[in-house]
Amino acid sequence: GSTGVEVARALDTRLSATFLTNSLAAATELARYPGIEVVFLGGSVDKVAGSTFGATVLEMLSRVQADLCLMGVQGLDPRIGFTAAHFEEAAVKRLMLARAG
Repeated sequence: GSTGVEVARALDTRLSATFLTNSLAAATELARYPGIEVVFLGGSVDKVAGSTFGATVLEMLSRVQADLCLMGVQGLDPRIGFTAAHFEEAAVKRLMLARAG
């Protein structure tokens, strides 16, 4: 949500890159840049978070290898690491991290 949007707003307008996101707001913000290709990870929509989750998102992520992963999290625990609000969201975040360089 908000992390992806703020990252997008801070990008150089001349950047040429491909971004994968499951955030509706980040996808909208990234689409404003002419040199950026946006791949939206479709799936079931969490109307509160404004993001997608589920088998479709996981399948799409399993088919890519990213150079970098930037994502927001709900919290950080010294024993278990990153936390998420929902089980489905946590599964997406775990796979995003696993598929990044």
